[in-house]
Amino acid sequence: IVSQATAGVTFSKNNKTATINHTVNGSLGGTAKVTGSYTMTSSSTGFPIDYSYDLKIEFDNFKEPTIAINGEITYSGTLSATDATHSTSEITINGGYSVLYQSVAYNVVTDIDVTITINGQSNIAITYSYTVNGHTYTGTSGT
Repeated sequence: IVSQATAGVTFSKNNKTATINHTVNGSLGGTAKVTGSYTMTSSSTGFPIDYSYDLKIEFDNFKEPTIAINGEITYSGTLSATDATHSTSEITINGGYSVLYQSVAYNVVTDIDVTITINGQSNIAITYSYTVNGHTYTGTSGT
């Protein structure tokens, strides 16, 4: 949903912030409305480059063939790149929503934090922490 909402974002030399106000329709009804902003800064040579986004997604009976979702989440993050093969991304997703899956309703409260660091083409490190309905999971992975 976020990728659909930000797919048309373009930046020019004078416009480095885009306002997002996009609605995605569920294939079987309902909507997911994405609002917020997306910002980019860079040097005249292109790097370093920084992106940040701060979005809210409001699900209003959003229905797909296997699920229906109601509620809202915030989706924010940053990406800082010193060159094409070195970057750090931080993503935070928080919210509360209900999901109807196979005729069973689940109430979900999330607090998700992920950091992805890329040091060259062969070294990717991921650190994550997420809490779902009061249960916290943490970990790391990398190559």
